[in-house]
Amino acid sequence: MPHKTWKHRCKASENQSITLGVQVCPECNEVGEYDGLGLTGIEAQGNFNRLTGLPSIGPHRQTLPHFYELCPVCSGRSIIEIRNTGTWVSCRSCGGTGRIITVCEKRFLEIQKKAWSVIDGWRLEGANETKRREIESQQANRVYRSVYRRDHYRPKPCKRIRRYRERYEYLMSATIDPECPPELLEEWENLTPPKSNVDFTRGRGS
Repeated sequence: MPHKTWKHRCKASENQSITLGVQVCPECNEVGEYDGLGLTGIEAQGNFNRLTGLPSIGPHRQTLPHFYELCPVCSGRSIIEIRNTGTWVSCRSCGGTGRIITVCEKRFLEIQKKAWSVIDGWRLEGANETKRREIESQQANRVYRSVYRRDHYRPKPCKRIRRYRERYEYLMSATIDPECPPELLEEWENLTPPKSNVDFTRGRGS
């Protein structure tokens, strides 16, 4: 469940910025700077699995190439916080995973297959006959993830378009709340995209 987080700097962390789920640092008793809502470690690991279909930990992680980036809309948090109401919604830009695949469909499939071959090889080591048949059955029936599609393969937009897109995503999420302030509803109704050949609403609301 998303929870409030604060950034802290204290001697215990060698003055490095750390994020905690408490406002007052238990080491130095200083009040931290509010950093929005965050996920637990288990939830973050679950997002990796939802994105890739792969386990979040295991021998395959060291072999994975760089194939994703943090979602620019939610900054990798996977959720959008509606601060004036204290609520949140799942980020629709990344499907609530906090990441966006940066490789093509074919390459993404190759990465998954290679990772699974490492995992299966590790699991087969020392496995008895029953376990081997179970693993072979899983291999035969395995379903691979496809790329979650938004605007991933479009040309990189300019700052003006990115600002509009981020505002579009925020207002779209905020207006879902039945207690959304009237000024946000009015802004949403009057929001006009900058002149561009890009269809900002493609795939929205799906």
